[in-house]
Amino acid sequence: MINFHEIDNLKFMEKVPDKFYSWAIVDPEWGIDITNQSMGSNSKNSLANNKKYNKKNWDKKPPPKKYFDELFRISENQIIWGVDYFDLPNIGNGRIKWNKLKPKGISFNNFEIAYCSAIETEIEFKYLWNGMQQGISLMNPEKQQGNHKLKEKKIHPTHKPINLYLWIMINFLKKGDNIIDTNGGGMSIAIAADKLGYDLDVCENDPEYFKLGTAAYSNYKQQLTLF
Repeated sequence: MINFHEIDNLKFMEKVPDKFYSWAIVDPEWGIDITNQSMGSNSKNSLANNKKYNKKNWDKKPPPKKYFDELFRISENQIIWGVDYFDLPNIGNGRIKWNKLKPKGISFNNFEIAYCSAIETEIEFKYLWNGMQQGISLMNPEKQQGNHKLKEKKIHPTHKPINLYLWIMINFLKKGDNIIDTNGGGMSIAIAADKLGYDLDVCENDPEYFKLGTAAYSNYKQQLTLF
């Protein structure tokens, strides 16, 4: 079952019993003011100048210590994107390195790094994700999807692909596991969890992203009934 919660994630986690979730798979604010970051040498090429996204101030600072205390309290295992931006001295060495296969000259976010409690080494996942360029599938992740109708719509400025979450779940989760995502954004994790049959609680406190993300999930479910 997929449950969406339009709520502050700390308020939600405070009510959750210890180790209730098998996995926390989260992408919290990194505190780098990402909507004003330039990409490459072109200062106009920034999320702040991308009219697709409304300018917001949600990434001014990373989550407080209490967020991470609660996250580790309520989950048995964790995957935390942006780990290098957080003060987490007592975690292990396990890392997932997502290679977005961006061309030379695009220096911003060529890679994203996540802490993964299930491993003690670094593993790399290659999947094309650069503007309108997207990988075809998990079986063909480095070749660009040429059919625009099949491309995933990016809802959130830090939107992560459904196929990334599918890869994570296939490689690390087992049957019967349940998940919490504290920052749903575009809700792509919800589609991945539904495809693979995992229970998920996902929080998002921004009304715009909550509406767009849940609408994308509803559209996905409607397509299933049609085909």
